[in-house]
Amino acid sequence: MKEKYWVVTHNADTTETGLPTRKTYIKTIWQGFEAQQSSEMDILSDFCFNRFGNKTAYVQGVAPCPNWTIHQSNEHQFNESMPIMWGGMSTKTMQLILGIGDHGKVSVLSEVKRA
Repeated sequence: MKEKYWVVTHNADTTETGLPTRKTYIKTIWQGFEAQQSSEMDILSDFCFNRFGNKTAYVQGVAPCPNWTIHQSNEHQFNESMPIMWGGMSTKTMQLILGIGDHGKVSVLSEVKRA
């Protein structure tokens, strides 16, 4: 099993800024054939589309902005799960542990809301 870490910024502010308002920290555990792990980012993108919706949002219905983005991360950042500061307050973050198996099957192994 090979583990990787990711952070997804999501929930774009579509009222004014287009900036993300939330973060989800993800640890993936590859459970499929090792040779297929090169598709892990694509499989994770499919998961994010299903969880967070379209990749593009529109500020005030007009200006396109990213609704969610994926970045590689590390174990330390996953454990810290730093929130986004929004309007002077920190937003809640989510920690997910995902098992990714054959044919892109994704299983949520753990889901923890962090303050």
